[in-house]
Amino acid sequence: MRWGWLVLASGLAACAFEPEGARRIDPLPAYRTWWERTQACSGRRGDFGRVDFYVVPGAEFSCPTG
Repeated sequence: MRWGWLVLASGLAACAFEPEGARRIDPLPAYRTWWERTQACSGRRGDFGRVDFYVVPGAEFSCPTG
């Protein structure tokens, strides 16, 4: 379930829109830990503060980019 939040955040960033019914949430502290570990493993850097996290009702949502 926790990985679902990270996947959702990535998917929303790629879509650059808020699906109907989306509700913005504050990320759990563990998300920053996962972010830091992912950066260490990948060798890539990004600004965690620029990521918005959302809860979207249902099991899936449409994305204009597929």
